Amino acid sequence: MSSVFYKLPDYVHKRDAWSIRLTVDPISIPLSIVLNKVSWISPNLITFSSFFTTLLSLYYFQLGTGYWLLGAAIWHFSNVLDSCDGKVARMRNACTNFGARLDSGLDKIKKILTLIVLSVAANDDYMLVIFFVALNYLLHYFPFKKNTAILDFFGKFGFKDLYDPLDFFLIVFVVGPIFNSFLISLMFAVSLQIFSILLHLFFGSKWDEKAH
Repeated sequence: MSSVFYKLPDYVHKRDAWSIRLTVDPISIPLSIVLNKVSWISPNLITFSSFFTTLLSLYYFQLGTGYWLLGAAIWHFSNVLDSCDGKVARMRNACTNFGARLDSGLDKIKKILTLIVLSVAANDDYMLVIFFVALNYLLHYFPFKKNTAILDFFGKFGFKDLYDPLDFFLIVFVVGPIFNSFLISLMFAVSLQIFSILLHLFFGSKWDEKAH
C-alpha cells in the first residue's frame, strides 16, 4: 500500500485527509512503531495522552498571541498522538468499540475546547467567528454526490479529497496560530470547503470525460 509520497504500512489508512497524510503520518508512523514496542503503553493510554497534550496547548493559546506558535506546535503533536492510538491498535490487532468511542468522544471535546479558547484569545469579531463556524458545520452536512473520478485523482496521492473535515483543524488550529491569523484561517478553511463542493458539483462531469 503506497501513495506517491511514501510507502504506507498495512496499519495506515489507504486514503486520508491531506493534512494527515502530509503533516501527521510522517511523524506518527515511526512513532507508532516505537510505541508498539512498549507493551505497557496501550492505545487508550495514547488517546488520553493526546487529550492532555491538547489541554497543555490550550494553556499556551490562552496566554495570548505571543505564545501561539508554541501552542500550535503542541496541538499538532497532540494530533500526531491522536493518530498513533489507532495505528498501534491495528498493529496489535486490538481495536475495540470502547477504544473507538473513547477516541471519538475526546476528539470532539478537545476540538470544541480549542475552538472556544482560540476564539476568545484571538479577540476577533465574535459574530464573524460564529458565522464561519456555523457555515462550516452546515456545509459539512450539505447533501451532494461526490464525483468518483475526482476522488480517484486525489486517491493517487493518498488523499480522500481536496477537502476533508480533518483539514479544517490543521488550518485553523495550527496554521492560523502560527501566522497569528485565527479568523483568516477560519475563512480560508470554509472557502476551501466550498471550493471542494463546487468542484464536485460543477466540474465532475468534465473530470469524468478526461478520465475516460
